[in-house]
Amino acid sequence: MKGNLFIVIACLSIAVFVLAQSDIQAQDKGKKTMKDTKIPARIITATVGKMGQHPGTVATSGPAKIVCLKAISNLPNPQPKATCFVQAPGYSGTLDPPRGEASASGAGTIILICNGQGDFLRCSARVQEIHSLSSSGLDSGR
Repeated sequence: MKGNLFIVIACLSIAVFVLAQSDIQAQDKGKKTMKDTKIPARIITATVGKMGQHPGTVATSGPAKIVCLKAISNLPNPQPKATCFVQAPGYSGTLDPPRGEASASGAGTIILICNGQGDFLRCSARVQEIHSLSSSGLDSGR
């Protein structure tokens, strides 16, 4: 009798373990699906030189986070220091590198222009589109 009880308890323990593992795997699969829907960040670069201003542009399909990564001048200590100037849907202004941040409010073109003193300026910014789960349809049923 004790042997049968041990076998029943062991079988129940294995069944609970298998069910728990299948639930964890289903949750991991859902995380991978959500992660796969993330749009990669894009880097845009702009320059100013003897041939004039060369803005960087990128088109977005929705709201986006913009971060000025770098703005450099050929002068050792330019005054004013080089900065990123960004025009985007819902935003127009100057961002200081390396963490100046702004948000585009919707779809459209983001334009990056370098500001500062010097014969040559180069600036770059990261653009990361922001897509909510509700717009991707992944939150249905949760």
